[in-house]
Amino acid sequence: MRRFVAAGFTLVAALALTAAPAQAQFFVGAGLVSPSGDFADGFKAGLGASAGVAVFKSGDERFKVWAEGLFARNDLDISVLDGSSTMMGAFGSATLDLAAGGGAIPYIVGGAGYLSQKIEIEGESETEGGLALFGGGGVSFGKLWLEARYTTASIADGTTAFLAAMVGYSF
Repeated sequence: MRRFVAAGFTLVAALALTAAPAQAQFFVGAGLVSPSGDFADGFKAGLGASAGVAVFKSGDERFKVWAEGLFARNDLDISVLDGSSTMMGAFGSATLDLAAGGGAIPYIVGGAGYLSQKIEIEGESETEGGLALFGGGGVSFGKLWLEARYTTASIADGTTAFLAAMVGYSF
């Protein structure tokens, strides 16, 4: 599983390097990761970070395709046990601005990729991974943006789902 995650991050880095010349656009963001469904039964809200690079922009730059990575950590929500969930993912995504120019520009985002989840409880750990899909929306204010996205991943015999609310910067 670690090889898949390493390969995913290598792909994101390679795409970043090939897109870097000329007018590359990057982003970084961080925020709250709130578990949903079965994942919420055992874990608290945690923190996450993401970063990516635009690998394609339409002529008017309202549609973009991104290569991105995600890191998130949530602590176990059971007071008698010590544990956490650490997630890393590599995704391809697309954004579409719903307005042109101006101040606040709303947009929609969706994507797919691979999510690896390491669950550690009382020193014992297990890492699994699988296909992940996400969708959401946000609003950009020039280079700053606010975004919420819902991610669901089929990992092992279950589903890991969470809502991520992030603030970020594009450059």
